Amino acid sequence: MLRVGVLTVNQFIHPWKQSQTMTDDDANSVANVSTPKSSGFFVVGIGASAGGLEALEAFFYAMPSDSGMAFVVVQHLSPDFKSHMEELLARQTTITIHRVESGVVVQPNSIYLIPPKKEMIISSGKLLLTDRSSDRSLIHPIDQFFTSLATDRGKESIAVILSGTGSDGSRGLVDVSDAGGLVFAQDEASAKFNGMPMSATETGKVDLVLPPAAIAEALVKYSCEGISREKLMEEDLAFSTMPGVEQISTLLNHKYGLDFAFYKPGTVGRRINRRIALLGLDSIETYAAFLATNEVELSKLYEDLLIGVTKFFRDVEAFETLQRQVISKLVREATEEPIRIWVAACASGEEAYSIAILFDEEIRKSNRQIEIKIFATDAHQGSLQTAAKGIFPPESLSEMTDDRCNRYFIRASDGYHVTRALRNNIVFAAHNLINDAPFTQMDLVTCRNMLIYLQPAAQRKALGMFHFALKLSGTLFLGPSESTGELSDEFKAIDSKWRMYVKRRDVRLPVGMKAPIGRRSERLPHVTLPTPMPRSNRVDQELIATYDQVLAKMMPCSILVSELGDILHVFGGAERYLKGRGGRPTNHLLEAIDKSLRTSVSVAWHHAMKKSDAIRNASTTFDSHDGQEDVRITVTPMSDDNSGPNNFLIAIEKTGTSIKHLDPLDVSTQEMHRTRVEGLETELRYSQENLQSALEEMETSNEELQASNEELVASNEELQSTNEELHSVNEELYTVNAEHQRRVEELAVANDDMDNLLATTRVGVIFLDKDLYIRRFTPEIARVFHLSNQDTGRSMGHFSHVLNRPDLTDELHEVIRTHEELEMKATDQSGNHFLLRVLPYRSGDTTEGLVLTLIDISSLVAAEAEIHLQKLAIESAINGIVITDPKQEDDPIVYANQGFLDLTGFDREEVIGHNCRFLQCDETDEDAVEQIRESLASGNPIRIPLLNRRKDGRQFWNDLSITPVRDAKGEIVNFVGVHHDVTDQMKAQKRLEEANRAAQQSSDAKSSFLATMSHELRTPLTAVLGFAEILRNESDDPGYQEKIDTIRRNGSYLLALLNDILDLSKIEAGKLTFGRTSINVRSVLKEVEILMQMRATEACVPLRFDLHKPLPAGVTADEVRVRQIIVNLLSNAIKFTEDGEVVVDAILREEGSCDGESVPARLEISVTDTGIGISKSQLAKLFTPFNQAKKQTTRHAGGTGLGLSICKRLAEGMGGTIKVESELGKGSRFTLCLPVTQEQSRRLISEGEQADAEKEQRPTNFPTIHSRILLADDRRDVWQVGKHFLEKCGAEVAIAENGKLAVEMTEQASNEGRPFELILMDMQMPVMDGRRAVANIRELGYKTPIIAMTADAMDGERESCIAMGCDEYFPKPIDGLLLTNLIAEMLSQPDA
Repeated sequence: MLRVGVLTVNQFIHPWKQSQTMTDDDANSVANVSTPKSSGFFVVGIGASAGGLEALEAFFYAMPSDSGMAFVVVQHLSPDFKSHMEELLARQTTITIHRVESGVVVQPNSIYLIPPKKEMIISSGKLLLTDRSSDRSLIHPIDQFFTSLATDRGKESIAVILSGTGSDGSRGLVDVSDAGGLVFAQDEASAKFNGMPMSATETGKVDLVLPPAAIAEALVKYSCEGISREKLMEEDLAFSTMPGVEQISTLLNHKYGLDFAFYKPGTVGRRINRRIALLGLDSIETYAAFLATNEVELSKLYEDLLIGVTKFFRDVEAFETLQRQVISKLVREATEEPIRIWVAACASGEEAYSIAILFDEEIRKSNRQIEIKIFATDAHQGSLQTAAKGIFPPESLSEMTDDRCNRYFIRASDGYHVTRALRNNIVFAAHNLINDAPFTQMDLVTCRNMLIYLQPAAQRKALGMFHFALKLSGTLFLGPSESTGELSDEFKAIDSKWRMYVKRRDVRLPVGMKAPIGRRSERLPHVTLPTPMPRSNRVDQELIATYDQVLAKMMPCSILVSELGDILHVFGGAERYLKGRGGRPTNHLLEAIDKSLRTSVSVAWHHAMKKSDAIRNASTTFDSHDGQEDVRITVTPMSDDNSGPNNFLIAIEKTGTSIKHLDPLDVSTQEMHRTRVEGLETELRYSQENLQSALEEMETSNEELQASNEELVASNEELQSTNEELHSVNEELYTVNAEHQRRVEELAVANDDMDNLLATTRVGVIFLDKDLYIRRFTPEIARVFHLSNQDTGRSMGHFSHVLNRPDLTDELHEVIRTHEELEMKATDQSGNHFLLRVLPYRSGDTTEGLVLTLIDISSLVAAEAEIHLQKLAIESAINGIVITDPKQEDDPIVYANQGFLDLTGFDREEVIGHNCRFLQCDETDEDAVEQIRESLASGNPIRIPLLNRRKDGRQFWNDLSITPVRDAKGEIVNFVGVHHDVTDQMKAQKRLEEANRAAQQSSDAKSSFLATMSHELRTPLTAVLGFAEILRNESDDPGYQEKIDTIRRNGSYLLALLNDILDLSKIEAGKLTFGRTSINVRSVLKEVEILMQMRATEACVPLRFDLHKPLPAGVTADEVRVRQIIVNLLSNAIKFTEDGEVVVDAILREEGSCDGESVPARLEISVTDTGIGISKSQLAKLFTPFNQAKKQTTRHAGGTGLGLSICKRLAEGMGGTIKVESELGKGSRFTLCLPVTQEQSRRLISEGEQADAEKEQRPTNFPTIHSRILLADDRRDVWQVGKHFLEKCGAEVAIAENGKLAVEMTEQASNEGRPFELILMDMQMPVMDGRRAVANIRELGYKTPIIAMTADAMDGERESCIAMGCDEYFPKPIDGLLLTNLIAEMLSQPDA
C-alpha cells in the first residue's frame, strides 16, 4: 500500500525553483523558517473539505471582528471551477477577507483564503504559494500548511480541522501540537462529513472537539481572555460528560441565567421531547448538540419551558372570591399607607392587570383616594416587555365583561391597549424567585400555577419567600392545584377551593434548599442559599424511658425548674416535698412545694438567679406526715458561658433525724405556744430577708429596665423614622427605576433601529451640525466622500469627494443660511448618477444642522435609457406591433408602431382609438375570429393566421400573435398584438400540402400493394412449405428427402425475402412501431441459441454463446426486434464462416466518456465470426439496402442485401445502434448496442440466476388433440396442409371454403349436438370474408374459440383480428408444429 508522507518545509521549497512567482526575499524567508518568531498574535490554520462551507460560516459568524487573530483557510478546491468562498463568508462576518497572493504578510483580524490550483506554506510571517503538483494522489495541502505553521509560529500556532473526507490535516496537526500550539476538531454531530475530524481525533493530539461556533468561542477565551489550554479542556470535558438534559439545562442557565434544574424533571422532559419530535431528531443528546449551535431553537425551548398566561381573569370564580374576601377588606381597612401587592410569575401581565382592575373597582365603590402599588415580576424579559407595553389580542379578553373592557382598554388596530391610569399602578421588573431576594411588607402575594412545575425543595423555598414578604395577616393567593405544603402551620386557609391563605404569625422561617442531585454545580452559577433546615430533635421513646430510670436512681433528691419557675423534672423522690391542691392544677414551683419550705426555697432561688451562682441556705424544717425534718436547700443555676441562667436545679438535703409527733395529751400549752412563736419568728425572719432581697433586686432591675427602655424608645423612634424614609425612598426608586429602565430600553431600541437603518439602507446620508462637522453617516455615502469610522466629528470641508460638484461646500452653507432645501441631479467621476438632496436638520423651531442624502439613481437612468431603446426598437421593427386597452370600451388600439402602418397602409390617426377588426374582410375566417374573441375573454395568448385587407383593398395573410400584459396583481391591463405578413409562406404551404397529399396517396397505394402482395405470396408459400413438410414425413429415402429439403429451403428463402421487403417498406413509410417494455436479454439470447444451434450444426459451424458476465435483469426494448436483429446477424455469420467458429457474447458497459463526450451506460451484444471478412471500401455502404460485400456472395450464400439495412434501422428505432469491426480474410464482429438506465445497470443477474427467468422453449413434438375443429379456407392446397397436421394430432376436421358456409356449418353442428370446439378462420375468402363470418358467429351467441389465419403480415393486423372477435392470430404460411401446439393450449383452458 502506498504511504504518502507529509512534506517538510525544506522539501516544500523545491517546487519554486521552476516557479516565476517567487521573489528572492521569499526564498530567503523560506530558508530561515527553522526558528519561530513571536509576532504577538495567534495564527489560526483552518483545514476544511467537503461540507466545510457550513462549518466555516458558523465559525466566522461566531468570531468577533476584533479577536486579534489571523485566520488562514486551506480548502480542497476544484481546479476547474471558480471559488466563491470570499463572497459567501463576507455575508457572515465583517473580518477583512483576502485571496492570498504569494508573499503577503499575515496580519491580525484578517482571513486569508488559498486560491485554486495552489499549495501554500507560511514562512517568516508570509504566505508563499506554488503551483499544485499534477500528481493528484500526493496532494495534502492542509498537512503541508500545518507543518509550516508549527515551524514558523510555534506556540502561537493554532490548528482547526472542520468537516471533510479523508485524513488530510491529521499529520500536520501533530506538528502543531508538538510545537506547543492548540488543536481543535469539529464534533461529529455537527460535521457534514466526519472523515477529517475523526482522523484528527484518532491522533490523540486534539485538545478540544467542539461545534464550529463553540470553537470560535473557545479561541476568543484562549486568545483574548488568556484562559489556559488546560482550563479550556476542563470546561469542555465538564460539559461533554453531562447527560443530555443537564447539557440543555446548562445552556439555558448560561444564556438566560435561569436554572431549570429546580423544575420537575417530568415537566422539563415533556417540553424537551415535544421540541425533539417537532424537529424530527432521534435522541436527546443529538438535540443538546443542536442547541449548542442554534440560538433560535434555544430561545424557543426557553419560552416553551416558561409558564405563560393567555387570558384575563382566568378562573373567573377565583377572582370573584378574591375580590369579595380579600380585596374588599384591604380597601375597607386601608390607611394612609399604600396597599402593596406582589404578583409573582406574571408572564405577559394579564394576571397583574386583572388584580389591578379588581382593586380599582373596589376603590371606586369606597369613594376614597387609596394608593395601590403592584409589583409584577417574572424571570423572562420578553414576557415583561410584552406586559409593560400593555397591548393584548382580542382573544385574551374573552373572559372579561364589556364594561371592564370599555373602561380599562382602548381598542386600536394592533389590539387592545391598557389605559394609562391602570398601567401607572403596576411596576414590572425582572425577578427570580430562587435567586433574588423577596419584596417586603406585602398585603397580598399571588403566584398561580407556577409552584406545580417546581421540585419540592424549590416549592418550599418560594413559599418561604412569600411568607417573608407578607405582612402579618397578609394574603397568599395560589393556583387551584397548589398548596402551602410543609408550611401549612404558618398559614390559615380562608378559601380552600381557590387556595387563599392568611399569614398566621410573623416569624422567620428557614428557606434552605439543596441543589438537585446529579448536577455539576461547578459548571453553573447556582444560587447561594441558606443552610439546610435543622433536623428534628426527637429522640427514640425507649431511650427516653431509659434516661428516666437512670436519673431516678442516680440523681439526688432535687427539682429542675425553668427560669420562670415551671417544674421541668423531679429527681430522687423529691415529689414528697410537693403538695397537690384543689381547683385549677399548677406546675409552678412556689405553688406546688410544701408550705413549710416555700419561703426558704423562694429566697434561695431569687439569690441564685441574681448572682448567677449556687446558693445554699441554713437548715430549715420540713413538716412531713411523720414529723418535722431538718433539710438544707441548695439552688444551682444551669447555664452556658454565652447566656444567663435558663434553668435551676433545687436540691433538698436532709440534715438531721426526724422528730416524731408527741401525743397531744402529753404536750403542754406553753410548749405549743413556744413552738408556734418560734416557727412564726423564723418564718418572719425569712420573709424579711426575702423581701429585702427582692426589693434590692427590683430596684436594680428597675433602673436597668428604665435605662434600657429609654434607649429602646429612642432607637425605635430613630428606626421608625429611618424605616419610613427608606420605605418612601425605596418606592420612589422602584418607580423611577422602572420608568428609567423602560426609557433606556426604548432609547436603546430606537438607537439600534437608527444604527440598523443607517447600516442597511442603500441611501447615502450624512448628518452635519451648523459648522458642517460630521455627526453621523451611512456606509453608502462613505465611498463617495472617502469617510471612515474615525471621521465622525471632523469638518466636511476637509474631505474630497468624487461628485462633479466643486461648489458643494458653498451650497451647503447656502442651505444653512436660507433654511431652504436643495435638490439636484449629480454625477461622479465614474459616470454614476445620483439624486442629491440637502435638508435643514430642525430641532423644534431652530435649525441645528443639515441632512445630506445621496441616492444612487444609476439604475433608474439606465432603466430610462433602456425604455427609450425599447421604444426605438419597437418603433423600428418591420413587424406590425399594436397595443390595445381592454379596460376601455371595444378594446381600442392605444399604440401602433411604424411597421404596422407600413403593413396596413393606414395613417396613425386612422388607427388609434379603433378596434383591430377594421382589417377584416369578407373572406376572413369566422372560426378564426371566434377563437380570437375566446382567447381575449379568457386572457390566454393566441397565435393564428388570419386573412386581412390593407387600406387599398389588397388582401394579405396575417400571422397574428396576441399576448396579454398583466400588472403586479395578475390583472390584464393591455393586449399586445404582433402582425406579420405571411402571404408568400401561406402560398408555399398550400403547394406543400398538395404535394403531401399526392405523396400520401402514393404511400397508401404502396401499402395496399404490399398487403395484397403479402397475402398473394404467403398463400402459395403456405401450400409449398406445408406439402414439403408432409412429403418429407412420407419417405426416409435420402435422395427423396434432399429434394424435399431443397423445396423447403427455397420456400423459406422466399418467405424471408418477403418479410424483409415488408419490414423495409414499413420502416421507410414510418409505420413500423416498437414495443417499449422491459425484456430479459439473457432469455432472448437463450431462445436464439436454441433456434440457431440446429442451423449452425447443419452448416458445420461451431456456435458458442459466452454469457458468463452479469447482465441487467431488464432492458427497455422491443423483444421481437431484438431477436430479429440477433438472428439476422447470426445467420450472416454462419453463412460466411467456413473455418473457425461463431461466438455470441454480451457485456454491460458503464457510463463514461469518449473523445471528451459523455457516453451513457449501454448493453453490448456482439456476434463474432472467423469468416471471409469485409473490406474497408465495403464497410462504408454495408448498411444500405440491397448491398452485399461481394457480387459472388449472392451466388455463394444467397441473400437480398436487406438484412443489415433493416437491422440498423431497427436498432436505431429502439434508441440503439449497430457497430461493425472487420478485417478482410480474418472475420467480422457486429455489435448491437442498447441503452441502459442507471436503475437497470444496478440490477444485474448472473447466468446461474437466470434459470428461473428463462422463457418456455419452442415445442419439439406434436400434441394430442381429440376435438372437433372447423377449418375455413378457400384455398384447397392451404386447408389440406392444415387438415393434415390436425388429423395427425388426432383431431376431427371439417372444411368450409367460404365464410357463409362456415357460419352455416357452425349453426348446424350446434343444432345436431356436435358443436365445434375450435374454428380456424381465414380472413380473405369468397362469398363472405372471414371478418363478416366471425361477426355473424358472435352475433348468434357462439363463444367458440376462433383463431384468425391470414397471409396479411402488415403491422396492426393481429390487433385488428382480436378486436373484431377472434381469440388468437396465426400468420401464414402454416407452421404445423406451432399451430397444433397453439390449438392444444387454447383447448386446455378452462373456459374453452
